[in-house]
Amino acid sequence: DSELTRQPSNPSIKFPEDTNEDGKISDKENKDGDKDAGKTTAEVVIPKDGSVKPGDKLIVTDDKGNKTERPIEQSDIDKGSIDVPVDLNPGKDNTITAEIVNPNNPDNPGKGKGVIGENSEATKAPEAPVITDVIDDVKGGKFNEDVKGGLTNDNTPTIKGTAKAGSTVIIYDNGVEIGRIENANANWEFTTPVLTKQGEHKFTAIAKNEFGTSVSSNEVTIDLDT
Repeated sequence: DSELTRQPSNPSIKFPEDTNEDGKISDKENKDGDKDAGKTTAEVVIPKDGSVKPGDKLIVTDDKGNKTERPIEQSDIDKGSIDVPVDLNPGKDNTITAEIVNPNNPDNPGKGKGVIGENSEATKAPEAPVITDVIDDVKGGKFNEDVKGGLTNDNTPTIKGTAKAGSTVIIYDNGVEIGRIENANANWEFTTPVLTKQGEHKFTAIAKNEFGTSVSSNEVTIDLDT
């Protein structure tokens, strides 16, 4: 019986959300598409050579190993493709595989794969934060003013800056961490612990999220004289 030996030809996979077909789902493509950085649609293209029959089984496996199985119907063959939602690991290339199995010859499936990256802004390491101000809020000399680059009598100044919202901002004094802001706002502020050393303090910051760590911010100095 030819059904016992029929082997479906290899399917191919396309990703409709990747409209420019560069292998990456950009931030714009994600927003124009499903707006979910962790998901996309795999369009499994069924070979048109007659090797695929109704009742064959489609198995799609995402990069995390999750499988989606469904029977292939005549309407799928007529359409020429089947859309299958798949999960993505954001920020990296994902290999999606598709198998078409003849249940009478299950050890010889047709196999195809596609690789897609999720490259939206939601999946990137943060840019370097920027320290914008160091505010002195101790009377005597400057008060409630920006003292970066200058003299201050405030040993707990407030550092202000900008960063990617939602990231963790870590603040350093002379290269030593003095604190961090979890889930920071785009405009953040941080009051230092008591600075005991007189003289120059060099403040820097980095931002990090689950996708990576930024380079260091600009360096801002104060000259402490209490």
